[in-house]
Amino acid sequence: FFFFLFFCFCLFFFSFILFLFFFFFFQAEDGIRDAQESRGLGDVYKRQVLNMISKTSLSKAINYTNINLNGFKTGGICIALVMPLKKEDATLNAVLAHVLRRSCKKYPNLSTLNKKLSNLYGAELSVDILKIGYNQIILFNAICINQKYALEDENVTGEIISVIKNILFEPNVTEGLFNKEDITQAKRQVLEEIDAGYNNKQSYAKEQCLKVIYKDEPLGIPKYGFREDIENIKNEDVLNAWTKALSSANIEILSVGDYNLSLIHISEPTRLLSISYAVFCLKKKKKKQKQNKRKKKQTKTKK
Repeated sequence: FFFFLFFCFCLFFFSFILFLFFFFFFQAEDGIRDAQESRGLGDVYKRQVLNMISKTSLSKAINYTNINLNGFKTGGICIALVMPLKKEDATLNAVLAHVLRRSCKKYPNLSTLNKKLSNLYGAELSVDILKIGYNQIILFNAICINQKYALEDENVTGEIISVIKNILFEPNVTEGLFNKEDITQAKRQVLEEIDAGYNNKQSYAKEQCLKVIYKDEPLGIPKYGFREDIENIKNEDVLNAWTKALSSANIEILSVGDYNLSLIHISEPTRLLSISYAVFCLKKKKKKQKQNKRKKKQTKTKK
């Protein structure tokens, strides 16, 4: 009988301790004890993540999202051109993306462009084509070292943003035409991407299923377009696709990392020549502030 009473007492005691632990620990915020307002620790983590994300609408067609993350040695900057998915434009946009990645006016060939990226502590710049819903997206993704790890206060982030700006808005166009070699290589890359889709049976089956289900709708269009359309693409068509993309596409800008990035000037000057442009720049720290900090350190050491 005493053993049974002792067992009941222990069971009641431990259950009471567990009740206190779950009641006071799993709360969204201190001071909130209402079950309708509190959703547990998951709500706390969700709020912490949302506090790191800041979104700004820079114009009707340009949005900027910053995810401020500390503790990483690298970060990423993404520029996405979002356009409606159309059959006549899908292949052109895929070729255009690879043409823009190969060169620009400041870096007229692929070797000089890659050399510039390697000088920025091995920065990476890639291009990809995405299909999300009824939209086709040209995505430029840059990964570079965190600014605070650069030697001699080099503006790595500003340099990589300048490279993206030159690729997007100052391509390698002479006399109204792109470089022929860039277009032939871009066509080859798109063909390789299409062939890679054939080799991946799972993605190929999914793509064929979408073609059958959405036969006359944008969802049935492949993200890289159609193989038979690549041979008919001309230099003038790629230039018109570039002009159309800048004049009508929605631009989504995303930065991830401890950048202190600030887009301080973005404009669309009445869309002259049907081209909208954006200028991305980095808020530089004032040299005077750095000098003052150094002077303070020197005075402290002298004392």
